[in-house]
Amino acid sequence: MLLFSGNKSRMGDAGGQEPVVFTVGYQGRDVPGLVRLLAENGVALLVDVREKPYSRKVEFNRRALSGALAAAGIEYAWMGDRLGGFTCSREGWLAGCAVVAQWAKSKSLALMCFERSVKACHRQKLAEILVQEHGIGIVDL
Repeated sequence: MLLFSGNKSRMGDAGGQEPVVFTVGYQGRDVPGLVRLLAENGVALLVDVREKPYSRKVEFNRRALSGALAAAGIEYAWMGDRLGGFTCSREGWLAGCAVVAQWAKSKSLALMCFERSVKACHRQKLAEILVQEHGIGIVDL
């Protein structure tokens, strides 16, 4: 099963290609570096999948991060209530991934959590759902 694709093209309907969702972890990064990475990859929406949208690194707290993203023209959405990693159910993940898949048809987006390696994070499970249930391509940044 193909989980992660190196193909970063993402246009759905008009371009005839399947949508792609990026995943990214902010571990070891700063906000300017994260914003630059997202912009370089054409990400228009960052979907925060942390169950609790705050960090010891205050620049990654929900309010500060959403402000920095807005200044760069990138939207922010917190979906940790449905896509968080610790107490969310598989049913919640399925419902949340359906929303993400719908958004991915019209805009380039990335799922963000803390862990830099997707293999150490629940983003891998979310990616599997997006691939298997929605035919979405996944690229880890």
